[in-house]
Amino acid sequence: MWDGPHAPTIGPDDALDMLAAGFERCRNEQLALDSIAPTPLEMWSTADLLAERQRVHAVLNEAPRDRATDLAALATARHEAARNVIDRRLEVAKLECRIRPWRERRQPDHDLAHAHLRLDEGERRVERLDHEIAGLEASQHRRASHLAAHAADAVELAEIDRVLGRRLHDQIVRVVNDPPAYITKTLGTRPPSGELDRQWVTAVIDIERYRQDHDITDRRTTLGTQPPASDTFARLDWQRANWAIDDARERLVPTAPSAARPAPQPRVPSLDIGL
Repeated sequence: MWDGPHAPTIGPDDALDMLAAGFERCRNEQLALDSIAPTPLEMWSTADLLAERQRVHAVLNEAPRDRATDLAALATARHEAARNVIDRRLEVAKLECRIRPWRERRQPDHDLAHAHLRLDEGERRVERLDHEIAGLEASQHRRASHLAAHAADAVELAEIDRVLGRRLHDQIVRVVNDPPAYITKTLGTRPPSGELDRQWVTAVIDIERYRQDHDITDRRTTLGTQPPASDTFARLDWQRANWAIDDARERLVPTAPSAARPAPQPRVPSLDIGL
């Protein structure tokens, strides 16, 4: 970011252009949403939004994964390999131009042979890197083409996340202000203040996020019924959420005192009567 006395100034025309570009982008996103979902997404049920989000995720995930970081690393390696080749070519040129003692001129030039070998290895490395870079560039082009073809899906996904995020926020506010039974029986009543209060609210947020992500509407249970063993990932999510609740309960809900054992009777000193 530019800063200080040399920072470029933005004139009125530039500001208007930026504002117009922003309006155009918003308009295009709205047109994309209108073409996808004639019914506003705010009117969709949470279950339908979750299903649509899963579908869009699947479509977008069909794009090749982003290899920009790998491509940058290969470009750096290629640059270093190319410089190494230049050094080895210079080494070969120096060896070829040197004057050998006349007694060694009829003998094989091992130094020059080894220099040529190192040069060949360096050039082959550059070729391999060029091949890998070309493959990654092609993959990145396929990714960009796929995402461009599904730009409307990406816009819809962002809108779905926005709607679900607002619903989750509203639900958390309601639950924190008026905790339902599935919260109080799990976490207890809300602590008055302090660190325990923050931990209680955090636990509520985690519970409500899980309930929304898995469309749990049953108010008798905290996380709904355990998913079947055939659904491995859902079952693992459910188990992790339960472990998190157990950890929160240990911090928030005081353990019930165990049944106290009867206090031992005081020992009465015995009388030694010499028997």
